[in-house]
Amino acid sequence: MPDRQTILAGLATATNGAFPVAVVWHALLAAALVAVAGGHRISKRWAAALLAAPIASVSAVAAHYQNPFNASVFASVAVALALLAHRAPKSRTATGAPWQSAIGVAMIAFGWLYPHFLRGGALAHVIGAPLGVIPCPTLAAVIGLALLADALDDRAWSWTLAAVSALYALYGALRLGVWIDLALLFGALALMVRASQKRGARLHVVHHAS
Repeated sequence: MPDRQTILAGLATATNGAFPVAVVWHALLAAALVAVAGGHRISKRWAAALLAAPIASVSAVAAHYQNPFNASVFASVAVALALLAHRAPKSRTATGAPWQSAIGVAMIAFGWLYPHFLRGGALAHVIGAPLGVIPCPTLAAVIGLALLADALDDRAWSWTLAAVSALYALYGALRLGVWIDLALLFGALALMVRASQKRGARLHVVHHAS
């Protein structure tokens, strides 16, 4: 296992070297948010599958910058989320409770403006913070979108994303000293709570139906 400084240096190199990749992901995320604000909705199944794409992007960037651990982990997570997406309902996405929307927006903003590693001023962070490039901001944005979509009515998908996010948040904060990654932990816990509520609601419905 590389030491702390080596890991941090590698993340900084990827963040700054893959700046154009981050700019593209910011543009894609902006387009998605505009579409949602305009009332456009896709199926929960498609949403779950599409949200695996930025995870796959992190894997590709990690492989390019010779980080085999993140490359393999994020490739596995992307495949798992894409496969689990087939379990999601075909119904269209819908917003959940106000608390979910509030945390979801906060997580997207955190991923969008992630302040660590990137060199440059405010404009660089607005258009090219490492979304789709390194783990924590990417996971935060994906969690944010999932919360906006009411956890996509898929407990396994949500728990997979939340568990990986919680582990990376704790690793970033406790092992690497990037304490802002604890914000990701908050988002992961929120997604776990909502996924558990979904499960409880379904059991309640089944109980009364029987």
